Amino acid sequence: MILVAPSPQALSKTISAMSDATFYQTVIALAGMALPAEQFSPPPSRLNDGYDFQKELAKFLREQECG
Repeated sequence: MILVAPSPQALSKTISAMSDATFYQTVIALAGMALPAEQFSPPPSRLNDGYDFQKELAKFLREQECG
């Protein structure tokens, strides 16, 4: 099976069309799976609101953007 990444435009359109709840439940959850657990607080789950994770994710993304 070959996976093909969507274009940035298609990805942006898909994400922009998501409700806040859908974004939170999918994109934030995927970030939690993709990032090293030892460097981040637990991601959102039924047992955790994930606010610390989200703050850390925002800081991480800002640092990546600024280089």
